Amino acid sequence: MAALDGGKMKRLVEMTMKGSGSAVPQCSFCLCYLDAIRTLFPSPEDPPRSYICSECIAVCNSVLSDGPMPSSGVKPGADSTVLRCSFCGKIQDAVKTLISSPPAKRRSYICDECVARAVRSAASSA
Repeated sequence: MAALDGGKMKRLVEMTMKGSGSAVPQCSFCLCYLDAIRTLFPSPEDPPRSYICSECIAVCNSVLSDGPMPSSGVKPGADSTVLRCSFCGKIQDAVKTLISSPPAKRRSYICDECVARAVRSAASSA
């Protein structure tokens, strides 16, 4: 997630929407669509595979600010599932913290490094 200005975000969103006829981008965490929220931050791929909104980034940043979290008890590979950040693709063991979207939603994950990049990007575009 490189720093994004409004124009670059708009171009990424337009490209994604035109690319494969996909729907309006939505936050991979809360599932809100772009038109219902102020800002979406894309994953670094071209076209992006995941997005996260500014509100979910604020929640994730708050979770990280609260300090160490207890282990979820999920060990990578325990059930043949390797958890990965939905934004950078790093596996759970390669990052300090991996935050999951709410369980009632389609599962997405974001690592502490991608949260930090999105927070910096939001601060620079404000």
